[in-house]
Amino acid sequence: MKHEAQPQKVPGNPERFDSTVCVLGAEGFSDGKHYWEVDVMNSSDWDLGVARKSAHRKGKLSLSPKEGFWALGLSGRDYWAKTDPWTRVMVQKKPKKIGVYLSYKDRLVTFFNVTDMSVLFTFNNCSFSGEVYPFFKNSQKETTMRICSIKEE
Repeated sequence: MKHEAQPQKVPGNPERFDSTVCVLGAEGFSDGKHYWEVDVMNSSDWDLGVARKSAHRKGKLSLSPKEGFWALGLSGRDYWAKTDPWTRVMVQKKPKKIGVYLSYKDRLVTFFNVTDMSVLFTFNNCSFSGEVYPFFKNSQKETTMRICSIKEE
């Protein structure tokens, strides 16, 4: 996902985020355990995680579980779990990649620093209520967030 300096003209769509550069993954989940990794090395202003299919996409976004988002973000040098209110996350090593683990049945989302596989933050007792999707928000122009392929050993 690349944040271009020049906005693109796109047709209106009720499923499109209209006030910020966000996307949901193509595949949603309503059961099972899932894991993906995102390369965030080039951006210093991002959020990623999981969002309800029904999450509000128009106007100002409020990233919190109450609004259907379970997200971790970086703003400048500070990492934040998007709880209500936000929770500052202390990081030992700056992550190049973030791992996201979703267990629908266990109602949890855990974020990892892939560099050392340390747990950054876990959302417990998530009220998913329906399908959820991987969520990506890149607020820094001319930077890219990339979903990484995972090599099986």
